[in-house]
Amino acid sequence: MIKKCLVAAGVAAVSCLMGAAAMAAERFVAQQDPRASDDNPGTEAAPFKTIVGGLKGLKSGDTVYVKKGVYREVVILDPNGRDKCPPVPSGKSYQQTTSLAAFPGDEVIVKGSDVITGWKQHNDRIWYTENAPKPTDLPIIFCDDKRLNMIGDWSGKMSEMIKGRSGSVEVWKGRKGQKLEELEANSYFYDKDSNRLYVWLADGDDPNK
Repeated sequence: MIKKCLVAAGVAAVSCLMGAAAMAAERFVAQQDPRASDDNPGTEAAPFKTIVGGLKGLKSGDTVYVKKGVYREVVILDPNGRDKCPPVPSGKSYQQTTSLAAFPGDEVIVKGSDVITGWKQHNDRIWYTENAPKPTDLPIIFCDDKRLNMIGDWSGKMSEMIKGRSGSVEVWKGRKGQKLEELEANSYFYDKDSNRLYVWLADGDDPNK
C-alpha cells in the first residue's frame, strides 16, 4: 500500500456566494490540461491552472467550473480577499449567483496539504526528510489520512500560532515532549537547526512505500 505523508497548509473556508450581473461569464480551471496556465483568459480552450487563479478578477454572477483532479491549494472565498486569495464578490439575490463548481461529471478534490517526499532512514523505525514545506497554518502531519501526534513545538511555530489566535499558549493542553529522543509510534518531530522532519509511523513502516 502506498503511504502518503501530508503537511496541512491551511483550511479552505466556504461561504455562500451570490451575485447579480448583466453579463455573467463562465471560467474554466483544468490543472491536467497541458494548455492550462493562470496567465490564460480562462476559456475552456485556454483554462486556468489553479482554482485561485480562476477566482482572480471574478465578477458577480460569474461561474467558475473546475475540471477533474486533486487541487492542492488553499481556497478562501471572501469578498475582501485574504491569505493570498483574491476577493470574491458577494451579490444581491439567489436568482443570479456567483458559483464555484465542479465541471459536470468530473470529480474534483481540494486539499489544503502538500505531499512530503524524500524520506531517509534515521534508525529502524524513524525516518526523516529535509523536504518538508513550511506550513502556512498549524503544522499538522497526516499519513494515509490519519493524523500523527506532534512531539515538541515545531521549533516554536505552534506556540506562536496558538498565542496569536487565543492570546495565550496556556490553552494548549495537548503539548507532548520536547526533543527527538521522545518520538514514539504515530508521531513526528521537526528540528529547525537541521531543517529535518522526523516521523515514526504507527506501523513503523517506510513512508516512501
